[in-house]
Amino acid sequence: MRYFSTLYAVIVAVWVGVLILPTDRVLADQSSVARQTENLDPIRLKTLRWLSTEPVSLLDIGILRLRDAMERAADPLLDEGIGLEPPRSGAYYTWRQRGIVAYATFAEPYEDRTESRCTHIYDRMVEKLTERAPRGPGQASWFLEDLFTHTGQRGLRPHELGSKLVGMVTLEISLSATAGDRRAGDHLRIRCRGRLDAEAGTLETRVSGRF
Repeated sequence: MRYFSTLYAVIVAVWVGVLILPTDRVLADQSSVARQTENLDPIRLKTLRWLSTEPVSLLDIGILRLRDAMERAADPLLDEGIGLEPPRSGAYYTWRQRGIVAYATFAEPYEDRTESRCTHIYDRMVEKLTERAPRGPGQASWFLEDLFTHTGQRGLRPHELGSKLVGMVTLEISLSATAGDRRAGDHLRIRCRGRLDAEAGTLETRVSGRF
């Protein structure tokens, strides 16, 4: 009988040690976290909560992928003699036009900032962006559809999504002065823009600023 009493006491002690004490520690940790949370700035806490609950869309993911693609396409052009310094590139959504703009700005000498030079760089950017896409008239469509959709699941995509994206995305190339030349008063900027499948001679061009 004494043996069973002793065994029972051991079991109870182990139960208390395994279940009760860890629970106390968990509660203590939770209490500590709660106190730390209370000490956070309310505006910061509200911002963190909003960031952690806001969903990410395929539009967001596609624009992020497009930014990466623009950087991969623009940066190597420096080795081809395009630009005097590393280019600036990116992509963003414009609410007014309900479209997406992919842009790259290259610093060029004053005498090289011409519409023909801008068109040449535009063509090189399109070639670099779509070089992994299947050759043919649907190259730009394939490239954009690959950026703005889930990996796989082709059957779940809207009909002719790629061609619709081609109509939504504008590639914009700008030729500007270097930072030093701008400080010296050189503000000439050449801009050419159009769809990724734009035909020769159809780009919209704009000249702004003067030396």
